[in-house]
Amino acid sequence: MKTEKMHKRKKRFAKAKFQQKFIITFCVLVIIGSLLAGLLIYAMTKSTFTTAFVNSRLEMKNTADFILPAVIMSGIIVVICVGIGTVILTLYTSNRIAGPLKRMEGEIKDVAGGNLRKRFSVRELDEIKSLSEELDEMALKLKSNIQDIKDAVSELEKSRTDKEFSENIAKLKAVLSQFLT
Repeated sequence: MKTEKMHKRKKRFAKAKFQQKFIITFCVLVIIGSLLAGLLIYAMTKSTFTTAFVNSRLEMKNTADFILPAVIMSGIIVVICVGIGTVILTLYTSNRIAGPLKRMEGEIKDVAGGNLRKRFSVRELDEIKSLSEELDEMALKLKSNIQDIKDAVSELEKSRTDKEFSENIAKLKAVLSQFLT
């Protein structure tokens, strides 16, 4: 029995639905723009006449009817070229912007789960480098504050010995132990 490999999209950090939605929206806008331009040209030339040689005969036609096939063909060519350009540009741009955001989303979940050792990694040329640096700074400050609280709890624990106080300290330590510092 042969196993067929399914062609799956390469793993990218950007969300495929985001890319698809952007490409479709942009292409629809280009199609609408081409249609509007064609209609505008047709409306502006409807009341004029043009003479042309067709099959060795001189013909006189309404300008709009004469240029309409050329306007339609140029509109189709423009839509195809812009569509291809849009796909290429969207894949490149979304992986430069949405890619790092997607990667950072997972890192933020780690920090939210209590892992304050986590660092936010982005490439040097990524657009969100400053955001990454600020998040790293935030995690470092949280880690420092929590370590200060842990130290204070340890000092309190050493200074008092009654049972209720010890239980409260144990509860505090349980909460603080959720953070990896």
